[in-house]
Amino acid sequence: MVEILTRDERLFMGKAESVTMRGLDGELQVLPGHVLYVNVLVPGEVRLHSEDKTCLHFKHAGGVVSVEKDRTVLLLDKLEAGGAVK
Repeated sequence: MVEILTRDERLFMGKAESVTMRGLDGELQVLPGHVLYVNVLVPGEVRLHSEDKTCLHFKHAGGVVSVEKDRTVLLLDKLEAGGAVK
């Protein structure tokens, strides 16, 4: 289960094949069953590949990610103009 949020809205909630983002340590790809992980996200883009093969892109100004065994939560500071793109 992946949840992508800003302070004002939920952008996505559902199952995903992968989520790719850039943290302080570089690019990270989260797959189902990933180990526990918490990191700060640097400004950039989150790419989500959903189970139905849709690819979503979220351009953001930073945030945090928390990964548990089968749950990933991204809290984004704010979306940039045109931030959510299919």
